[in-house]
Amino acid sequence: MDVTIAPDGSIWFGCFSVSWGGGGLVRYQPDTDTWTSWGYDPEPDGWPGVRPTIEAVVAQPKPGGGYLVWIECSFGDVQYDSDTQQFTELPNVDAPGEIEVILANDACDDAGNVWMLRQTTPGQPYSLDYRQPDGTWVTPTPAFPQPVYDLSAIRAFGDGECLLIGGDS
Repeated sequence: MDVTIAPDGSIWFGCFSVSWGGGGLVRYQPDTDTWTSWGYDPEPDGWPGVRPTIEAVVAQPKPGGGYLVWIECSFGDVQYDSDTQQFTELPNVDAPGEIEVILANDACDDAGNVWMLRQTTPGQPYSLDYRQPDGTWVTPTPAFPQPVYDLSAIRAFGDGECLLIGGDS
């Protein structure tokens, strides 16, 4: 479904669950030629399990080194921290400011900002925001009048810039 390359050179894959394969999250570390996968079972590193389809994986550098991997799953989102080597399941209660969708396909721009859709007030459209490497959220002024409901493709670039294709074109 998606692939990202982390600052340490590891390659992360989001896999789709099908009848002949369980799907989940896979990491390849070229320097050690090591493959690791996470799927249905909870793991001691905090992987919550029951994540058959991973729709997006986005690596984001952290200030001072290390990185986060943002993981969009079919049953809730997860974040991996390379410094602690632990996963954290993200809140999923539809509260304002909560991440709704981690966008796939190049959602991290050149400055390390990761673009995501976040909850606004109940019943209102999502907000297209980006999270800076220091954890600060930015809500840019939309360049289009329609509310954001669905984004088919994104290409982040520069510092806080992106190209979008959505359900409303």
